Amino acid sequence: MRLTDAGISYLAQAFQKNRQTRSAHDTLVDLVAQNMLRDGRVVWTNLKLRARLPTALDESARWKICMPDVFSIRNTSVAAYLEPVVHEIKVSRADLLGDLKSKDKRDGYVTSLLVDRRISWRSATFR
Repeated sequence: MRLTDAGISYLAQAFQKNRQTRSAHDTLVDLVAQNMLRDGRVVWTNLKLRARLPTALDESARWKICMPDVFSIRNTSVAAYLEPVVHEIKVSRADLLGDLKSKDKRDGYVTSLLVDRRISWRSATFR
C-alpha cells in the first residue's frame, strides 16, 4: 500500500485530533474522580466489572465486562449503604449517542450494577 502526501497529511491530522479528544476525556475523568474523592467516596478508574445481563427465563446467563471511566461507592462497611455510582465520561455527543444505542452496554451498567438510571450530559471546554 502506498499513501500520497495528502493521505499522510490527513492521517497525521486525524491522529492529532484523536490525541486531543483522548486528553479531554482523561482530564474530565480525573476531575470526576477527584470530586468523588472529595465527597468521601471510595473511587476506582479503569476498573473492569463483570455484569450479568438480563435474560428471559429459558435463556442461559449472559455476562458483559463493563469498564466504567469512574466507579465509586460510599465509604461504609454496611453493604446496604454502598450506593454504587458509575460515571461513563463522554466528550462528544456522537460517542454518547452510540453508547445509548448499545442495549448490552446500558444493561450492564444500569441493571446489573443497580446504578441510578439518570443520564447527565454536560458540555465542557478545556484549555
